Amino acid sequence: MKYYKAEDKLIQFNPSTNVYRLRNTIATGNKCLTKEEFDSLNVTEIKKTKFCELMNIFFRDIKHEWTYENKRFRKLDNFDKNAKSWDINWWDIPKHKVDGYIFTDLKLVYHWGRVYYIIFSGNYAPKGQLVDIKKLKIVQWVDIKNVSPVFDIEAKKVA
Repeated sequence: MKYYKAEDKLIQFNPSTNVYRLRNTIATGNKCLTKEEFDSLNVTEIKKTKFCELMNIFFRDIKHEWTYENKRFRKLDNFDKNAKSWDINWWDIPKHKVDGYIFTDLKLVYHWGRVYYIIFSGNYAPKGQLVDIKKLKIVQWVDIKNVSPVFDIEAKKVA
């Protein structure tokens, strides 16, 4: 993968598929850029660590609401280093059980425009592993301050 910054855009390029993907957006639909669109931008290649840092900053400050299965949700503020978001402690978030899944301490969080389960191992806190909700596979490590609770608007509680 290669990573680029262009004005207010963060772009990830996959050389094996030749796909340029705009990553710092919550827009649904096609987030791909054509080669011509990419070439028209004033881009600077950046390291993956810088790309991730800029993505964390973008999604830390964003307000996002969405509907899933006729229920409305929103992203709350990211957790701080003490595992608090608003008046919500990390430990107060409900655990989710998934039949046949080995981990029982799954919690829903929002990270970079998507909802994941997360698991924390006591040995690596405050870093946890994001789990894809549909495939139930671990996709990446993340620091607690780069995720936020998911709030069920109608039920008025954390999901």
